[in-house]
Amino acid sequence: DVITTAGRVGFFSSEEDVTSGVASEFHAGGYLSYFLREGVGGDADTSPHDSTLTVGELEHYLIGQFGQHAMNVAMDGAFQHLVSDRGAVSSTTQLWTFR
Repeated sequence: DVITTAGRVGFFSSEEDVTSGVASEFHAGGYLSYFLREGVGGDADTSPHDSTLTVGELEHYLIGQFGQHAMNVAMDGAFQHLVSDRGAVSSTTQLWTFR
């Protein structure tokens, strides 16, 4: 169980009983994988733009991307949305620094 282990953050593309949609407009397998790749590639380093990615920046970026692109994706009558659980991990926790 990812989210009950100390020091771990979990990002999930939908609730466990909802099938995740295919991000065909991005030519990608899924929305979370596409947005995560873009976010950790530097797009999520926004506030402040300091070449350091924090948990909060990544979470904020992913929520925004899902809100813009995946909120109306219906899968078998349920809607896909980002599920984020960072437990006791602070939003200011640094993930890495870009060079």
